[in-house]
Amino acid sequence: MVDRLDRSALFDGMQDMFVTTSPLSLVAIALYAGVAACAAGAAWTAITERQMRWHFRFWCIIAIIFTLLILLRAYGFEEATRDTLRTYLKASDLYASRRVFQRPAAAFLVISIAGAGILAVRYLAVRNSGRRDVLVSVSLTCSVLSLALLLLRILSLHSIDFLLYGPLKLNWVFDIGSSVLAAGSALAYIRRVRGRIAAAHGNHSKTRPTTKGGQYE
Repeated sequence: MVDRLDRSALFDGMQDMFVTTSPLSLVAIALYAGVAACAAGAAWTAITERQMRWHFRFWCIIAIIFTLLILLRAYGFEEATRDTLRTYLKASDLYASRRVFQRPAAAFLVISIAGAGILAVRYLAVRNSGRRDVLVSVSLTCSVLSLALLLLRILSLHSIDFLLYGPLKLNWVFDIGSSVLAAGSALAYIRRVRGRIAAAHGNHSKTRPTTKGGQYE
């Protein structure tokens, strides 16, 4: 009886959650779900086709990131956090001077994103990475960008809000663009790996090269 009531309460809570979610958020949730599914498929391909171990780990991380974004969207995490911060600042008489805190935080976030991008490019250049490595890195970069965009929306700095929600609608451009690019990279990875494996199986006279640890390149 208790289990039945618990399941009923859980179902009612999930129903209320999606009823109160805005149509745009539902679109974002569907988009994130597609990316998470593509990343999960790429992770499965990496492990079953014996690709580099870090490929599998990063595809799993990407799938987890977009699953987290789904939950945050569905439960209204952004709005709740902004309201909580706004209430706290007003109660502490800091709301009028909030930009003193917002600007350094936004600057730190932007610099961190740029630094991570530079390090990623340098890492790929040093490794002389192949196309599969690049596809994993591109998808991971898009995932980090999606998280950074979430944090920028929470900071809600006026100048940033103008860029994100102004005439250019950069919020949706970056959000949709990074999600589509992440999903496309995952699908391209799956197609490339399976294509190479199929080609290798079709040519029995050649031995597939392996990397250190016995994994296929």
